[in-house]
Amino acid sequence: MFAFIHQWFAGSTSDLDGLSGQEVERAIETAVDQTDARLRLLSGYQRKLRPAVVEALLHVRELVHQIPGAVEINRSSYARDPMVHNLFGSVKQLEQVFCNSAEAQEFNKKSWGSDGEHLYGLLLMSLNQKTRPGFVLKGDMVQGDVMQNIVYFSDHNLVKVAASEDEVRTMLRERAFEAMLREFGLRVSEQKMRTSELKREQTRLRRDSSQVAKVQLEELERDLAALEANLAHMDDYLDLLVEVLTNPDEHCGLEHRELQLDRNGVQLDVGSQDGHLLPYAEITVGELVRAGMLVRYPLGELTEVDHLQELYRVTI
Repeated sequence: MFAFIHQWFAGSTSDLDGLSGQEVERAIETAVDQTDARLRLLSGYQRKLRPAVVEALLHVRELVHQIPGAVEINRSSYARDPMVHNLFGSVKQLEQVFCNSAEAQEFNKKSWGSDGEHLYGLLLMSLNQKTRPGFVLKGDMVQGDVMQNIVYFSDHNLVKVAASEDEVRTMLRERAFEAMLREFGLRVSEQKMRTSELKREQTRLRRDSSQVAKVQLEELERDLAALEANLAHMDDYLDLLVEVLTNPDEHCGLEHRELQLDRNGVQLDVGSQDGHLLPYAEITVGELVRAGMLVRYPLGELTEVDHLQELYRVTI
């Protein structure tokens, strides 16, 4: 895993595994801008950050690469493609997901008059499962009251809308990198909150003259001193940022998943001749887990539905 870091310091020109030096330098400055600009006051901050940034960039590139190619979503695909049928409860819901997307509407305005016919983006959803009795055909016999696992999706959200799949993937890599930087901010905030809590408790215990309070105060002050020492200097902030970026899989992850479903969302055994395969990416950012897939949607249908909704509002 760390071979490319050794190559970087050895001066190899192939050390970045396809990353450009400009991309790495830009990411270093982004990391500083979005965490603590005072890091620039430290001598050699770029040299110290570079290996961690390279590792983080390679990690997010591999994650985004695992997301399956864009799925064609439109009114007709809802009827003919069972996978699209599984994603939405109705054509109306499908249209609402795309037409209510602020990013999709903004993209549509900017692309007015261009040659583009589609928008691309990442569709995020919550994957839900429930069981219910159903019917199963075994040979020529129909067996009833068989418990079936039903898969359905909710909380649809379209993000990172662009004119091409490649652009979406680039934006997703940037988003994943920024998620790691937010983790740095969370850790700093949590430490500051914990320090404030200990100081309040310290004040309370100092007012208590009991022997028990004195023992508790001694222990608390040791913990407080150790906590404050963690981020006592800007070098400590830089070390924390390096730690976060060097462990990217702890902060954002992605796993390729597949479901075998029939048109009604009943889960079947993967590889079964019945039903169809629904591939998706299980995306984890912090404690949030969502199902995601790249999608393509016709701008014509977006504009048409938006226009009809506007006419409806005027009529009312």
